[in-house]
Amino acid sequence: MQSLLRNILFALLLFPLFSAAQQREDNDGLESDPEMVTSWTALVRPTFSNPLTAYYRFVDDAGKYIFELKASAGGVPFIVTQGAKLELALENGNTVTLYNKKWQRACAGCGSKGPIADIPGVNLQFDLDKEDIDALAGSYLGHIGLHLTDNVLGGRPTLRRTETFREQADHFLYCVEHR
Repeated sequence: MQSLLRNILFALLLFPLFSAAQQREDNDGLESDPEMVTSWTALVRPTFSNPLTAYYRFVDDAGKYIFELKASAGGVPFIVTQGAKLELALENGNTVTLYNKKWQRACAGCGSKGPIADIPGVNLQFDLDKEDIDALAGSYLGHIGLHLTDNVLGGRPTLRRTETFREQADHFLYCVEHR
């Protein structure tokens, strides 16, 4: 009886290893690359002159590069149209211009990274190409501007956030190049 229990326990311990090996064989010896995503990071906070709060992250979805932005405007609901322009002005004088992928109306909590926030906001996605990533990794961010139908939400990140943004862009570029 003891040997039967020992054999069952041994089989249960080996099952995860067998299933992982089988999964690799099913992929013709190649492990599938999971989506690479950086963590949500604060980009700008509201000021007296502009109510924009924004968080960002970089996504590599099997070679498709995306810049995601969660944005809110001080509790005021707003709409971001498909193709709305996001300008990332860099300190070297260049500007990276990205275009929103789909129309969105601000919804409760959508512009925050907190699970219980109810401030209206949006979660936007912008396609990136390799040149955009190179530019973002090659200079510090000076200003962000999200063009809405009737105004522009924008702001200047703090020095610490600017450094963090460049570090994340540089790390994302490294991961893209060495994947």
